[in-house]
Amino acid sequence: DASLLSYLFSTEYLDTIMLITNVACKLLSTQPALAVARAPCKIFGDIHGQLRDLLLILFAFGSPTEDDGMHWVFNGDFVDRGTHQLEVIGLLLSLKVVFPDRVWLVRGNHEDRSM
Repeated sequence: DASLLSYLFSTEYLDTIMLITNVACKLLSTQPALAVARAPCKIFGDIHGQLRDLLLILFAFGSPTEDDGMHWVFNGDFVDRGTHQLEVIGLLLSLKVVFPDRVWLVRGNHEDRSM
């Protein structure tokens, strides 16, 4: 829902983004560097800050759930070109926090500290 995303990720709610980021950082630091996704698995990549594309992916393929056993892998380049980079990384980190053993975020070259 676009209005929900606008509400959660606006500058008024910077604390929400910081909370999600801190929780995701702690979670990711406890998991192995190598993503261990099992079949069945859906793999996506190169979102490049395109929120519309990410929402279309979730609409077309469904959303992660605890019930279906599906693993979701997002292969890097979450940010870079799109106008909604903060919303994209915020949504992906939120999915990781809610589904830590179902959603895997693989760092791309745009997620390097120097970027």
